[in-house]
Amino acid sequence: GAFEEPPSRLRQFMKDIDLVIEGGQSFGTPLLLTSICRELFRAAAADGGGDLDSSSVIRVYQKLGGMGAGENVPNE
Repeated sequence: GAFEEPPSRLRQFMKDIDLVIEGGQSFGTPLLLTSICRELFRAAAADGGGDLDSSSVIRVYQKLGGMGAGENVPNE
């Protein structure tokens, strides 16, 4: 499948994002977009994507949009 044998796993990205957010907090700098990414990664991990690569976040977007995996995006 498209999500097999990732060079790096989503859960590794999650650790890195947590470190970046902690660093921002230590300087009093809010990292709003980074926080949003962290929540998307958490949702993907909760959906079973923690051992997959970061493209597994696509599944979160598909579910939020009411699409199943593999469905085509409607043309507009």
